[in-house]
Amino acid sequence: MKYLVYTLLASIFIFTSCSKEKSKKWVILDLNVISATTGLPVESTVWVEYYYHAQTGSSATPQEHTETIPLGTTVDGKLYAEVDVSETPEKLYIKVSPNDVDIYPDYPNLKPIWNQELSRTETNNITAEITPNYYRYKPYLHNTSCYNETDSLWLYANHEDNFENITPQIFTGCTDGYVDEIMLRNTFMKGGETYFKLRTKKNGVVNSITTMKILEHEIINEFTLEY
Repeated sequence: MKYLVYTLLASIFIFTSCSKEKSKKWVILDLNVISATTGLPVESTVWVEYYYHAQTGSSATPQEHTETIPLGTTVDGKLYAEVDVSETPEKLYIKVSPNDVDIYPDYPNLKPIWNQELSRTETNNITAEITPNYYRYKPYLHNTSCYNETDSLWLYANHEDNFENITPQIFTGCTDGYVDEIMLRNTFMKGGETYFKLRTKKNGVVNSITTMKILEHEIINEFTLEY
């Protein structure tokens, strides 16, 4: 009798597991998030997002709806989840965003979001390779011929040698040292090429010079800008 009970319980467990694997109601995810440049784990927030059409209120035409299911955060870049999706979405996506807000609190929109369509009939074994969409740099500014505390520097940075719509950072006085870390989006950059324009005013005389630096991902790029 005990053997029969054990056999029955084992059969129920196997049936349940197999049903969850094959059922379109369940989405099974085995995720690994790494840096595309270093291969190291990237702690990230993960969620499922899907779209479906359904009638709303008195409307005869089905309306598109978006649903989001939070899955939490990775541990050592990894996350396993079994997601119950009640509706029948047309497409289902996994979305991943790095947890870097504690490092870059003033730049929430710079976090890259990685996404991929999910299968509803088999386990999704996914490696998400995150590529940062920003460069970090910390220039050392050296006023080589300071006149007095009224000396001014307008520092522009861009992915090309064009600063028409770029808002500069402004420094005054006999600057000689590192400034606070700066971040720059790399959406249009080619190989990290970054152009800097230094517009200066000393003793009423205005000058302007432009220089180019090659920046790298995932480090604080330090270099000297003299004016």
